[in-house]
Amino acid sequence: MSKFYSLSIDDDFVSLLYVDSNSKGFSILQEEVLELSELETFIDAKQDVYISCDQEYIIDDLVAVPSVIKNKSTVRNYILHQLKKADPQKQILFNYRELPKQKDEENVTYHVDGVDEVEFSKSLEMVKDWEKIKSATLSKFSLLALSNQCIKEKAYISVYTSGKKILILAIADKEILFSRSNVISSPTAESLQLDMTAEINQTISYIQQQYRDTQFSTIVLSGQMAIDDRIAEQLLMLNTLPICILYPNYLVKNIEAEVGHSHILTIGNLFVPKEHQFFPTALLGLKQFTFTTNLLLALSTIILLVVSYFTFDEYLRYSDLLEQYHTIKDRLLNTVRHTKTLSQEDLEKSLNHLNIAKKHLKNHPSDTVIELKPLISLQKPSAWEWSHENDVLNLSAKFEKPFKTLGGLHEFELEFDSRLDDINGSDNFMKLPNTNYKKLYFTTEVKMVPKTQNRDVSAPQARVE
Repeated sequence: MSKFYSLSIDDDFVSLLYVDSNSKGFSILQEEVLELSELETFIDAKQDVYISCDQEYIIDDLVAVPSVIKNKSTVRNYILHQLKKADPQKQILFNYRELPKQKDEENVTYHVDGVDEVEFSKSLEMVKDWEKIKSATLSKFSLLALSNQCIKEKAYISVYTSGKKILILAIADKEILFSRSNVISSPTAESLQLDMTAEINQTISYIQQQYRDTQFSTIVLSGQMAIDDRIAEQLLMLNTLPICILYPNYLVKNIEAEVGHSHILTIGNLFVPKEHQFFPTALLGLKQFTFTTNLLLALSTIILLVVSYFTFDEYLRYSDLLEQYHTIKDRLLNTVRHTKTLSQEDLEKSLNHLNIAKKHLKNHPSDTVIELKPLISLQKPSAWEWSHENDVLNLSAKFEKPFKTLGGLHEFELEFDSRLDDINGSDNFMKLPNTNYKKLYFTTEVKMVPKTQNRDVSAPQARVE
């Protein structure tokens, strides 16, 4: 939900609406018609402002641009050059749009709307904080925007009156084909009514003659004349086109029909698109500065949050590690306090003991038994013998197994020899077979060969009884 002001400046008077905008649409909170001098003290400087006004110097022209120029910036510069030929010193704000149905292949025709930047800026000076200006446009574009919101015809004529002013638009495909603004000077109210009716009728006749290819379907009345049935009746007598009344009340809430016609342009401000708005260079610079400042502030905030997150995360990790450190340190100190401390003499005795144990455990039988694991898994040894002589380990293992057939004995012996060969790559063991083939009884002793012993010692042969 947001609240803002919509202003329409008419000479020394201002039509003002205080609007509440939400998802359901627009709602009028307050409506006023003020003198221009009262406005500054009336509006809240903190609220956004939508504004429209009239200008004496208005550009409504067609400019032909060579078709070879495609770049938008170059097109804009070319149009500006053409506009400033008459007065090179004049500062011009303008919008342009390409016209459809181009017949000239060498040029592209653009419709250009513009204002004098200096004079237009003076109309905005009543709003002290230009950052709050969200839309600034001409009265005819406010009438166009509101007319397009209410009227769905392809081509029609929109007529608005306020006091002695008349604003007439010929609209086709939601764009202005022709616009005319005039002030009627008449001595009496009755003559003013007749003169306004004649002015409107003449302008409508001119539009119909000038744009014969366009079939206008209706005349739309708004403003003060929409409340006076006599003007509508006179126009209906003088024209063949049907007449209807612009009714914006379904677009905004909390405003009566007759009151709404006093604020037609002010209501139209709510619907003006960006392509029909005019922002002086100073206002654009201020908006860009504000946008850049807000963007940098947002980026700084994001960076600060990210850095803060990671910093906090690292701080938590540091706190956890510091707590673990203190816990381990306390445990270590507690262990040291309760640990028995040996004297130098006891430490030397322990060292000598460790050296002796290391010497005798260097060649422990269990290391050799691990090497014989493939044989042990095949047949559990029936006897073990081991001893140390001059730091040399002597070990022997006896394997025995009875068989019922000679074939079984032979296969077992082949498997036994194969496994012994696999573990005897460094010639650490020698086989002493004593198998009795007659009794079918396998007997073999595997003996560790000392490093100093001759490897060519002949092994006993198997016996047959």
